[in-house]
Formats: sequence, C-alpha cells, structure tokens
Amino acid sequence: MPCIKQNKICVASVESAYELVKNFKDYPNFLPWCSGARLRESSTDNAGQDIFIADLIISYKIFSESFTTKVTCNPTTRHIQIENVKGPFKYLKSYWQFTPVDNDINKVNIEFMIDFEFKSGIFQTIIGLFFSEAMNRMINAFETELQKQYI
Repeated sequence: MPCIKQNKICVASVESAYELVKNFKDYPNFLPWCSGARLRESSTDNAGQDIFIADLIISYKIFSESFTTKVTCNPTTRHIQIENVKGPFKYLKSYWQFTPVDNDINKVNIEFMIDFEFKSGIFQTIIGLFFSEAMNRMINAFETELQKQYI
C-alpha cells in the first residue's frame, strides 16, 4: 500500500495552483507518463462543488493502463479529492489542498496525498520499486508547470 504525503510552498496564487490541478485535461502536456485524459461526466453538486468523472491513461515503456476517477473540486476551500471508480486499483484515494502562506497572495502551500493499492500483486511489486521517485517527479512536474504559468 504505497502512500505519500507532501507539502510544498510555491510562488503562485492559491487560485492558479488550484486551477492547474483541476484542469486535468492538460496533464498529458506536462505530467510524466500521462499519455491521455478524458472527461466522461461533469456536474455541480448542491454545495457548489465541481464533480468530474475522468479517465487518465498512464504509459511507461511497454505498459499502458487507463483508470477512471471521481474528482471533487471545492472552489471555496480549494480542496480537490480524487477517488477510484474503475481500473487497476483495489482502491485509490488522493487529495490536493491549497492554502495561502502567511496571507501572501503570491505564495501557496500545496499539500498532496495519495494512497492506493493495485488489484494485481505484480503491479504492486513493480510500482513499489520506484513509487517515491515517480511521485516526486509528478509533484515536480506540477510545480514546474505552475511556475511557467504564473511567472
């Protein structure tokens, strides 16, 4: 059961960081191993949260796997929650939280957590070998893209 939680402080607004993560359709343009993204459904609940059912395709060398997630975006709290719907996972839970740093509109604390387990023990073993490195590369890709867009 790989699980990782990270905090990063970036030079950017809370809004720009939140929008970057929310706009999953752009992930193939900057996220390592993400070769495709597709919106299946979109709605807004009674609390004003945007809810998406989305597919991501992750590819690495000869491996390619798609999975479907439910993404709940709360524009008031700047919280994004991701849950598994369909794919190779027994479970997948993840979230992003964006908060200002010391009331500075140009600094954001980004908290990221992901916890998952594959249905296949083989996939679980393989991902365990490079999970930390892969997550660090992913977080760094978001940070780099945020800096490109913000500066």
